[in-house]
Amino acid sequence: MIFNVPFYPQEYRTDCGPTGLQMVLEFLDKPQDKKTLLDLVNSDRSGITWTLELAIAAAKLGFRAEYYSLHVGFNPAIFELEYYRKEADSKSESEEKSKRSLIEASQYGVKTEERGLDLDEVLSKINQDCLSIVILDWGMIDGIDSYLGHFVPIVGYDNKNIYVHDPYILNPAANMPISRETFELARKSHGTDEDIVFFHRK
Repeated sequence: MIFNVPFYPQEYRTDCGPTGLQMVLEFLDKPQDKKTLLDLVNSDRSGITWTLELAIAAAKLGFRAEYYSLHVGFNPAIFELEYYRKEADSKSESEEKSKRSLIEASQYGVKTEERGLDLDEVLSKINQDCLSIVILDWGMIDGIDSYLGHFVPIVGYDNKNIYVHDPYILNPAANMPISRETFELARKSHGTDEDIVFFHRK
């Protein structure tokens, strides 16, 4: 089963989150231009986006959003990874931003739950009225021996593969198959916190 989700490539190196959100919201019949989404997601100076900001942006646009993570709040352990030390704002800035985001998420009705989901539960929630964006360690997908956080929308699945739209600017690919085993390794890699957001049609 693969859903007919619109596909857009990234415009910048670090706008995978807003680009994924653009695809999902258009599928849910409320298309948004990229500038609006970039303004809403409150990216760090480098352009990277924290997962909860995607949920908040969608909620501000009238969607119901659910955010699941092993660490709903700030997780200092991710700064063990060079990726976050290089791409994110400082550890203290990131912690303060996380606190503000949790308050804002509550104000806009974003459901937050601190737990990981198994793959069956993830897939059981996806349908014509609900899609998800997940953060993967794309280094595992590309065979690179270092963490690379990358947001992708899940657009389908079958017994062997999970299908995602990969918007990365250098080699964008729609309906990209990833084996279930590799997908789960990349989804649960240190640095992802198993973050996932579900967006519901209202």
